[in-house]
Amino acid sequence: MSVPQDAMYATTFPVWVREQVGTGYVLVAKNMLDFDFCRPDNLGGAREHVDWFHRFWWVNNMETKTKVVAFFDTKEEAIRAGEGLNHHLWWAVYNNAGVIQDGKY
Repeated sequence: MSVPQDAMYATTFPVWVREQVGTGYVLVAKNMLDFDFCRPDNLGGAREHVDWFHRFWWVNNMETKTKVVAFFDTKEEAIRAGEGLNHHLWWAVYNNAGVIQDGKY
């Protein structure tokens, strides 16, 4: 099943992120195992899985916590910071519109 283009690479920022990102970029990181252990069994098709993936970065509860949220003026700065993170963390860089720019996942 292919993923519709409009769903492939976008997230919806929490209000506090949207207020701080301005015209820049946000780096977000989470323990890579959380993506397996916390993934619902009933995701359905590819679109549902992609939607869950991009929302999951911002989930904080008893089972999972976002480990890093950092704001940058340039995409290059954000990517460099992500590349320097612990190898147990998956990370993503989103622009101010919530479109993913790069990451390790």
